[in-house]
Amino acid sequence: MSAVTHLDPNTTHLAGHPDATGPTRLAAGRRPDPPYGMGLALAAVTAPTTAVTLLRDGLLDGPAVMQGSVRGTAAVMLLLATPALLAAMVSTRRGGGKADSAILWWLGVTGYLMYNSVLLVFATPFNALYLAYETMLGLSIAGVVVLLRRLDVTALARRVNARSARPVAVFIAIVALANLAAWLRLIVPALTQADPAFLVGTGLITNPVHNQDLAFWIPVALLIATWLWQRRPIGLVLAIAYLVYWLLEAISVASDQWFGATADPASTVATMGGAYLFAGVAVVTAIPLIAMVRRPT
Repeated sequence: MSAVTHLDPNTTHLAGHPDATGPTRLAAGRRPDPPYGMGLALAAVTAPTTAVTLLRDGLLDGPAVMQGSVRGTAAVMLLLATPALLAAMVSTRRGGGKADSAILWWLGVTGYLMYNSVLLVFATPFNALYLAYETMLGLSIAGVVVLLRRLDVTALARRVNARSARPVAVFIAIVALANLAAWLRLIVPALTQADPAFLVGTGLITNPVHNQDLAFWIPVALLIATWLWQRRPIGLVLAIAYLVYWLLEAISVASDQWFGATADPASTVATMGGAYLFAGVAVVTAIPLIAMVRRPT
């Protein structure tokens, strides 16, 4: 990854297009640079798909609490993540000081959309939007890969506040390990049970949150925390994108808990307490994120 340096450190614009010496523009008649093309396509699919998921009665099936949770997730994807994606793309294209962090926000938002597209594909009963959910998942995966290949890690790391690296590394590691402990506390005792308690009332056969957290997101968080503790450029850069993803995900969980508890107040799968808890987690996550993006002095 560190050998790929396609982000012009002088303009902080994505390079590798016909007019690499100037701003990256999606001019009429010119093929968009791949990250911009994928980002626009992802936004174009996500906005209507999540709007229909949120607003169309009769689309979703399954327990009321899960229908509410899906709508809560769709609301954040539509009203927060999609505008944030477009804003980050515009800021990156315009260049200037804000572009340094904008491309990392772009990466973090795309990662958030990838995470929740997995949930829409695997945790939502089959419905008329299945192919749209799959398209969102494919575009978000491709978007993350392309953006990672285009990052000039060394140039971006010079614009990150490295003084906060070790405290933020500790924060990321603590959150990741707490998440790991929480999932193992549920999973390990249930390994010999026919009907695990954490699946009761969900309609799921396994939990895709557990699946992707344990296989990918928690190991990646611990790897980033290690790199960040070592003040390696890749850790400084990816920590910002990861905190953006965590911030959006905390807001998303707060929303899905609120929608789910509203849909079925008797359910223990989603609670108002969970909504308040993750709203607080979002506020706490914003603190290290702000510390990292502050200009080094």
